[in-house]
Amino acid sequence: VDETDIPVIGLSGSPFSKGLGKYYDNLIHTTSMRQLIDDGFLSDYVAYSHDKPNLTGIKTVAGDYHEGQLGERMSDPKLIGCIIDTWLKHGENRPTICFCVNVAHAEFIGAEFEKVNISNVVITGRTPMEEREVYFEQFKKGNIKILVNVGTLVAGFDSDVRCIIDAAPTKSDIRHVQKLGRGLRTAKGKDHLIILDHAGNLVNLGFPDDIEIDKLDTGDKQEAAERKEKQAKEKKEKEPKECGKCHHMKKADEHECSKCGFTPKFIENVEVEEGELTSIKTSNKFTKDDKQRIWSEIKGYQQERLLSGKNLTDGWCSHLYKDMVGVWPRNLREVSSQPGEQVRGFIKHKAIAWAKGKNKLKDKAKHNEWLERRQNIA
Repeated sequence: VDETDIPVIGLSGSPFSKGLGKYYDNLIHTTSMRQLIDDGFLSDYVAYSHDKPNLTGIKTVAGDYHEGQLGERMSDPKLIGCIIDTWLKHGENRPTICFCVNVAHAEFIGAEFEKVNISNVVITGRTPMEEREVYFEQFKKGNIKILVNVGTLVAGFDSDVRCIIDAAPTKSDIRHVQKLGRGLRTAKGKDHLIILDHAGNLVNLGFPDDIEIDKLDTGDKQEAAERKEKQAKEKKEKEPKECGKCHHMKKADEHECSKCGFTPKFIENVEVEEGELTSIKTSNKFTKDDKQRIWSEIKGYQQERLLSGKNLTDGWCSHLYKDMVGVWPRNLREVSSQPGEQVRGFIKHKAIAWAKGKNKLKDKAKHNEWLERRQNIA
């Protein structure tokens, strides 16, 4: 090509690959990811960050985290439990992709979702292609809710994905953008993607539409070092912040949370909320119609349980509503309706939290009994 002077045009949505500058002279930005989102060609997104993992001491191999060490660190039962709880609370029962570190990590997460009756399959590099096609078809039909995978769906997977669980920390910009890109495709009835970041990648690498380069990599070490330093500075300036109330990830220049409306007070650069730190409980998030719908669905759930022989009191319904909306149910019509995914998901989340709390009380009682026995022996 060089000898014939034939012009060559390369097209890429993620021109981060090393060495591209050896083959192409210039990088021309025709648009940006944010512009594509604003114009409706890509889906917008809402992001949450929970329990950012401590990656201190994990080695770097070939520019990314050591897989074995990372997999072991990310398989902490507390982190896995948070993944399940967060999806039940914020995932809205949407078709979901979960990115994992390695096979053991993926199987652990898949098994935990099974425990709460969430249909999922684990897809790895060893999963035969014909088997994957069956899973993909069932995913499209809604029979499989979550595709738990190890690197196999990072690129080339174009199904309707409305929630992404990122449980695989990375140092790679391109891998980060490609993973989140699986959910940025538009689809009928889809107004936004939900990103549940358990890897810390949004904080460490940035939002997908904030990651841009202005020059192709040529392989030159000095040039690469200068570019890396510049990118690190830009990332620091754009570094997302976590809302202290609802865990929604905000843009760097966003003071008031666009999700729950919480505006933090600043004391020596530390964001604090007046009073006790709580989960999402602001009534500003819900319209009058939302409140009526939620109350009607809760009453519908009460009727469902009554038909199955389980009597839920009106007080239980009122407390559930307050936990979900932030205020007591007032001036609402006593009309029952079929519970939707949002209400069912919240009820399941509360049930799991209650069960965990009950187990902790049992463990504490056993410990106190053991201490009492020791004192009696002494």
